[in-house]
Amino acid sequence: MDLREHLLDRVLIVAYPDERQRAHATRWLAWIAHHMGSDLRDLAWWHIPTWIPRWQLRLAGGLAGGLAGGLASPLVSPLVGGLAGGLAFGPASGLVSWLAFGLAWFRYAIAVSLATRDELIPLRFARFLHWSYQSGLLRVSGNAYQFRHIELRNWLQQQQKMPR
Repeated sequence: MDLREHLLDRVLIVAYPDERQRAHATRWLAWIAHHMGSDLRDLAWWHIPTWIPRWQLRLAGGLAGGLAGGLASPLVSPLVGGLAGGLAFGPASGLVSWLAFGLAWFRYAIAVSLATRDELIPLRFARFLHWSYQSGLLRVSGNAYQFRHIELRNWLQQQQKMPR
């Protein structure tokens, strides 16, 4: 381990003194750094859905939209045939609308839910980002987060051991 690697490792030790928390934070920050790559400087919320496999994002979004449509359609239109008809019609209409439109905030919420499910990011992702900002690992630039030091981001990318 050279001096630079030692110093970068110490930054995480200072930011996360508890070894268990540090292991989780390193894994989560490494996943973020990996997906940011070398050309993306900002961690903006609208980039996160591109880090999840598209088929997972579409499937989860279609199911969520279908469920919402199925539950809401009997309230909106009595022509559908009540709750049973709504549950039959809703998923199809939700899937079509999701595939056609895919609202950015909805895609973000689904992506964060999927990444949390796979333990790629913590359950309280925004709180984690804010804590990383308060501890000096990240900085805020406009409406996005950035790694305070490009060397830290590059080092974390090397620590990333997940296939995604």
